[in-house]
Amino acid sequence: KVVKNIEPVNLTRSNRVADTLSTGSLAMDLITGGGFARGRMVTYYGPEASGKSTLIQEAMASAQRSRVPATHYDIETSADPIYMGQQGVDLKFKLRLKKKSYPGYFCTQPIAGEDAYRHILATLRRMPDVNSGPPTALFVIDSYAGMNSEQVVDDEEDKNTFALEPRMHSKYLKQIRGRLRSKGEIGRA
Repeated sequence: KVVKNIEPVNLTRSNRVADTLSTGSLAMDLITGGGFARGRMVTYYGPEASGKSTLIQEAMASAQRSRVPATHYDIETSADPIYMGQQGVDLKFKLRLKKKSYPGYFCTQPIAGEDAYRHILATLRRMPDVNSGPPTALFVIDSYAGMNSEQVVDDEEDKNTFALEPRMHSKYLKQIRGRLRSKGEIGRA
């Protein structure tokens, strides 16, 4: 059966391809208009074991192929290096810039969500402002739902912990969003 009247997504409209990083999946690239746009936060939602971690590993492998360093915050301590290697993630990837070698893959397992957010903010502060072009870094948090506030981690009796995580996310995501804008956020039409 022939399908008619299908219009492909125009990935070159407004130079969007030049300002995106491939997700590692052609279907996801078509859905998102070319991949991850510079200065944007993307959240994958889904039930347990639905492939969210696999999607982010594909994104990290795609970033490495584009010479973009990936920072992986493994909150759930579920990263499997063998499976990640099969997905194309090079755990020993080095990025060579100006005769220096930098890690192209960095993984950490923070105890509290604030640690991950502070690290992202510190990294963004050190990065130069760039107004156009593809993203220059990829930050991956696996998983957002597993992030606990420092106060919840420290409070063994679980008293007065109501809404600490939402406040933590709200506080730091506002700061990160502001930093991403200064790094050259690309508006999407």
